Amino acid sequence: MMFVCSTFNKFAIKKMKTTSSLITVLLIFLFSNDTIAQRTEAAAGSTYKTAAGIRLGYPLSASIKQFITDDHALEVYLGTRGFGYGRWINVSGAYLIHSELDEVLEGLKWYAGFGGSAYFWNYNNSFVLSNDFSNRSFGVQGYLGLDFKLKGEPINVSIDWIPTLFLGRVNLNAFSVRYGSVGVRYVLF
Repeated sequence: MMFVCSTFNKFAIKKMKTTSSLITVLLIFLFSNDTIAQRTEAAAGSTYKTAAGIRLGYPLSASIKQFITDDHALEVYLGTRGFGYGRWINVSGAYLIHSELDEVLEGLKWYAGFGGSAYFWNYNNSFVLSNDFSNRSFGVQGYLGLDFKLKGEPINVSIDWIPTLFLGRVNLNAFSVRYGSVGVRYVLF
């Protein structure tokens, strides 16, 4: 158990350093003069190409969403979730297909898609499980949600449901319908 916690802590520190570097690069990019005009143009309309922000829910995550066509997007997020007996860090990616709901509200879309996650677990010493319990698992996910871009503002809001099939060693195989989030993102382009 000590080796698992030590390995997880080394992994978490390495991830934090990588995340800090990515945030620094993102901030430099956000405040460069070349992108200000593009961001202003994106804020004026009810659509967007790229947005970055947070997903509040299970798990709590930092997110970036990029449209690759008018109605197909990729989203990548890094998240965490704590329990009384431990915590996980996850890296997730999703392929999302959007459809307009402008007749309801301009800038509103619904989406469905699929994706996957890798989870890295850390447990407290007081949590007792059998020897075949893993410190990592994977998830196969479905996505169903709403996406809204505020016209004239560089803000995107989404809400989604993410049923997940966890795959790992014997004790980690499970299906859960309890995952989803409310996302708030800043429109970059």
